[in-house]
Amino acid sequence: MDFQKGLVSIIIPVYNGEKYLNRCLDSVIGQSYALIEIILVDDGSVDSSLDICRKYASKDRRIYVETKENTGVSDTRNFGMSKAMGEFIVFIDCDDYVSSEYISHLVSLMKDGIDMGVTGWIRESVTGEVKSKCVSLKETCDRDRTLELTVSLSGFQGYPISKIFRSSVLRSGNVLFDKDITIFEDLLFCCTYIKLCNRISIDTSFQDYHYVLHERGSRYASVHAREFNKNWITEVYSLDKLLVLISGSSKAAKRVRARIALSSSFYINRMFECGYEDKELQKSLVKKVRKNLFPALFSSEGDAKWTMQVFLCSISPKFEYWVKTKN
Repeated sequence: MDFQKGLVSIIIPVYNGEKYLNRCLDSVIGQSYALIEIILVDDGSVDSSLDICRKYASKDRRIYVETKENTGVSDTRNFGMSKAMGEFIVFIDCDDYVSSEYISHLVSLMKDGIDMGVTGWIRESVTGEVKSKCVSLKETCDRDRTLELTVSLSGFQGYPISKIFRSSVLRSGNVLFDKDITIFEDLLFCCTYIKLCNRISIDTSFQDYHYVLHERGSRYASVHAREFNKNWITEVYSLDKLLVLISGSSKAAKRVRARIALSSSFYINRMFECGYEDKELQKSLVKKVRKNLFPALFSSEGDAKWTMQVFLCSISPKFEYWVKTKN
């Protein structure tokens, strides 16, 4: 397929986003970089989201509305990519918003020989209170350095947002979001793409993306819900797949191994907190903690408290949880 040179395809998966969608779309159509197409993919919303999408499409010819049955955000993003005609792909979530220079800054990074651009983000509450900002970085990297920065908790994170991808690389490498993973599917997607890149340009001083924290996301549920959901464990499965993918990049692989131990111990704790009993699952997670204990203990991926949690969990999960509840 021949992609239109300079065109940026902005893919926005939409699911029950009526509360935030107007702000999101207003910020997207107001971009200073005008050569864009906006692909709205409604994932079976049951609120007024589809009506809002169609209203905006009737006023702006750059907007295309697609509809599908509810199959989740990964399948929805994949569907959007299949419709894209642009040289570049950018993702925005329907409950977030961006500054007017967002696309312009991303495109400015895509010089000849650059396969991916990375800018910064701001995490904020629904009321606009800033919770955290992306780490400060400005460099052009090879794939190994970029993989390390992507998988590290102190890096720019493996979100699909605040990144610009080349459509030709995505298509030739058949890079898609894994529909069977509900947490860290984006991290796996980004790293799969990076493995196909030669050079990546990073400038997180451009903090144009406003990532709004709310209670709808799977990550929020995995931390706060009172009832355990086995789909949360796909986070660990994603990290397992990621470790195989980047096994040739030693620094990144060590960080992923540390995160496997951290995530496994976290979900063991969540099983106790939710009163969820599954001896085989707990046994499997403990095995992962023990297998990756050494990288976790000597890594900067977790603070002292989290590292102690991993260590005690490797000895006795029940004792570790008892110690945690006593403190």
